[in-house]
Amino acid sequence: MQNKLRSFFLAPSLPYEAEQDSVRDMRVSSVCLFLVAISILEVLAFCVEGVFARIAAYIWFALGTFSFVYLCWHYLAALVGDLRKGALWGFIPLAVAIPFCFWFIDSYAFLNTESLSELHDTFAQMKKSDVAYTSVFWASYPSRSLTLNLIPTALFGISPWAYRAGFSFPILFGALFLFAGIRSFHRKERHASAVAALAAAALFSYPMFCQISRSFEMAISSVSYGLWAIGALLLFAARPSRAGALATAWTTGLLAASFTSGLALVALIWFLLALWMIRAFIRRETKIATLVSAVLANCIVVGVALYVIRPRTLRAKQIGFDQMLSSFQEALGYTLSFSHPVFTPSALVIPTIIAALFALCLRGGLVSLILAGWCLPVIWSATNLHGKIGPQLPFALYRALIIIPAILYVMSRCVLWLLKPLHRWPCAARACVLALTVSLYWPLSATFQTQPILTPPRAPVGREVVAMEVIKVASSMGLSPYSDAWVSNRADEKALENFLPCLQYFLPNWERVHNSQPLPLDAAQPKKPGIIVTLPHDPAATREYPGYRKEITEHSLKLSYSQNVVLTIVTLLPQ
Repeated sequence: MQNKLRSFFLAPSLPYEAEQDSVRDMRVSSVCLFLVAISILEVLAFCVEGVFARIAAYIWFALGTFSFVYLCWHYLAALVGDLRKGALWGFIPLAVAIPFCFWFIDSYAFLNTESLSELHDTFAQMKKSDVAYTSVFWASYPSRSLTLNLIPTALFGISPWAYRAGFSFPILFGALFLFAGIRSFHRKERHASAVAALAAAALFSYPMFCQISRSFEMAISSVSYGLWAIGALLLFAARPSRAGALATAWTTGLLAASFTSGLALVALIWFLLALWMIRAFIRRETKIATLVSAVLANCIVVGVALYVIRPRTLRAKQIGFDQMLSSFQEALGYTLSFSHPVFTPSALVIPTIIAALFALCLRGGLVSLILAGWCLPVIWSATNLHGKIGPQLPFALYRALIIIPAILYVMSRCVLWLLKPLHRWPCAARACVLALTVSLYWPLSATFQTQPILTPPRAPVGREVVAMEVIKVASSMGLSPYSDAWVSNRADEKALENFLPCLQYFLPNWERVHNSQPLPLDAAQPKKPGIIVTLPHDPAATREYPGYRKEITEHSLKLSYSQNVVLTIVTLLPQ
């Protein structure tokens, strides 16, 4: 029995273990010292701040650029490798992800004030000397990860497309990195590329994932950056290298700075790295063990630092254990429901159950067993932890989205295991892979039909159309989003539906003046241009403003499908 357990835990299951020559001469001392140094710098950045925070921030950005290029290179290498064999598997997740992430995202309709607030706060934090490295948004979310969401805005300027693309591009690359990771880890398997592509594409068939992704805000970051971290870890485990160690450490740190539920995936990665480290020591792979130890140490230091700055991150709901257990059972029902596909598409419920049984029967090795078991406490936590808003079921399952990559990995491993007996009959194996590819169409099409992905969104209404009109007026005044100016709501907020929060991203440098606040017309202060939005015959439109040139325009706007309103927009330009 002991020999069987030892064989189960230590049997050669990592790809590199059959290729010892590829890692025997690897020099790891410099990378280990670097990882230890930036771990110490991370502590100093939070405890001392100042110059240490600035240096840590610049190193973090440089290491992030390196990691992103490293992961992209592996995806492109996988793509080229498939093309040489006449295969196009790597294009499947790309073809599914591009419309999902970037189609019909350039409208002012469905503006999400939460994500607009996240980007606006990050824009303000980026002006600090440490570029938001140690900052926290809403006292709960490290601003560090949100800096990546500003990249499209920095490249293409402020626009509805750039704001949404900031939350979409990590999902696109996450799917590609997951494909590259699974393919590399199972490269000895004949159909590894096909199965990896199908697993990455299946990500977009989960209804809850699609719903939260298309809301374009931080809640999806735990999944998107989790895919980066999983892809990097699989590449690192497939063929250990100094570059893979750095990419794994950085992406795991990025995941630790994401939406709070990502901490569960961070803990899982720590556990897997610790098992790998112990395994390497037992197998007397000193260099590998040392390298993995350095990665693990860095991940723990960064993760703990980013956890400590989140006050009251994890707290249980004030309910009894019996109610917690009942909620957990209800959540499991929603997770694997045929009639009410909230979390898992109906077509993937049975494959999910089969994959779970495959893992529990130890056919997929220790990793698959750990992943299957890990999903249960994640669902429990998503259901029974309060968080900021304490959401109710089934919506609360959006916090459990991080289990989807784990489920897909176990599924892929199960499919590869089932295909092994068919290697003697290549035609039968190809037919099975083709059948899996075709069958993926149904869950994907069902999700794409229920989510507004392939159809244009409705026209802007309410506060969206008012915000759009203010942006047009500002542009006609010759003012940019970064001008030192102000905009005020001087009308009944119910009539305008409070448009000011929609402007926080689009006019980041502008002061937003609410109805209850005085206009910024203090004679002692330098005069700044401004826009007043009000209703006809309102005193704000009829009064004079000494020292300003006043222009009045009236706009008939459609606030809803049944309500039109005539707004008066007053522009004030210093004389």
